[in-house]
Amino acid sequence: MSSLGLMRILSCLLVVGFVSQLSLSADEASHASAVQKLITVMEMEKNHEATLENLLQAQTRQNPAMIALQPTMREFLNKYMSWALMKDDMAKIYQEAFSEAELGQLSDFYASDIGKKAMKTMPMLMGKGMQKAQEKMQPHLPELQAALKAAAEKQGLGPQGGPTAPPPAAPPAK
Repeated sequence: MSSLGLMRILSCLLVVGFVSQLSLSADEASHASAVQKLITVMEMEKNHEATLENLLQAQTRQNPAMIALQPTMREFLNKYMSWALMKDDMAKIYQEAFSEAELGQLSDFYASDIGKKAMKTMPMLMGKGMQKAQEKMQPHLPELQAALKAAAEKQGLGPQGGPTAPPPAAPPAK
């Protein structure tokens, strides 16, 4: 094969590689755009902020003494879990989980009336489901505590999950 023929083959391969790389970049950009559309349609920023606020409220309902600490807890959550910090991670999670076509279908669904209702209703349904689960577990907590205590003792663990203190040494034999 002449060097001119080899150069043509290499040139073609380079062009094909370049074009396929451009296509891949375009596909990735299009996929990322589909994720951003879904994030907007689902109002993820607003829902993320509401979730953090619900978390704070749940904490204070469980322990009313925490009410005075809410501003500190809110500041901490906003510092480490704000939407600005989480947005790129959430976009990546959705982009890895769903194809571009699936993201389009999800966007269409969440833009529909039933999708909007689902978004509005789902947190309440999840809360009710968690409440029912807690109601079912509550009468059985002593059983769980006893089982955990027995398992810890069997494994030589103390009340905090660490090793139990060794028994006192026997006095030396005379």
